[in-house]
Amino acid sequence: MVLAAVNRAAQAAGLRPGLGLAEARGLVPELDTAPADPAGDRALLEALIGWCGRYTPWVGGEGGDGAWLDITGGEHLFGGEAGLLADLGRRLADLGFTAVLGAADAPGAAWALARQAARPGRPAIAAPGQTARAVGALSVRGLRLPAGMAGDLERLGLHRIADLAALPRAALGRRFGAAVGRRLDQALGRAEEPIMPRPAETAWRVRAAFADPIAAPEAIALHSGRLIEALCAELEKAGRGLRRARLVLYRVDGSTAEAALATARPTRRAADLARLLAER
Repeated sequence: MVLAAVNRAAQAAGLRPGLGLAEARGLVPELDTAPADPAGDRALLEALIGWCGRYTPWVGGEGGDGAWLDITGGEHLFGGEAGLLADLGRRLADLGFTAVLGAADAPGAAWALARQAARPGRPAIAAPGQTARAVGALSVRGLRLPAGMAGDLERLGLHRIADLAALPRAALGRRFGAAVGRRLDQALGRAEEPIMPRPAETAWRVRAAFADPIAAPEAIALHSGRLIEALCAELEKAGRGLRRARLVLYRVDGSTAEAALATARPTRRAADLARLLAER
């Protein structure tokens, strides 16, 4: 029996994931434990990934405790990257979650910043074009390397990402294999790393936010109709019509509700679409 996860109080007492339960109780006799629930953790993370669709349709899972959000082109809706991350962190805190958030031009850099530089309530953001500079001072453990490999690098005196980047690539590959060079390039923004989203990308999207929750069916119908009007206006500008649309409602408890509509032929008649959606 080993510890699967620890909270801050346990960390302060010297406990860490992977430590044997008997040894942990020896260090902290009053230790309170609960059985790990990997399946429940996965289900919760999947629900959170769906919840993150309020910020971008391009969302994917990242391991067992994180998520990727490609916010390209949508950050202006929240006043920029800092505004989006501040809103995301606040809403997660309201739901009872502690999160560390990072943003950068490259997913690998964002991962490193979140894990190495960010703090709860204090996101870490790399300015455009400054990715290499932003991650250079971070630990090599921010490269998503196996723990043993990161430890080997540190024993050689290579503690920072910048230390590793300064080495000849050929020598690095001969000593540690191709994985180190690939992860280094991803963190520095030199290599493409596509994010695999859970849902398909949405071509057209409009949103509305409210200072206070709305609950009355009439209010939901009113604002849904306004969203459809805004969507149809965008479609008209582009000379396009829609065949399928999806309305996603984000509840205050972190859950979501959805309604979908489909038409026999492309249309941008807002009144007809609003009537179809109201039936659902």
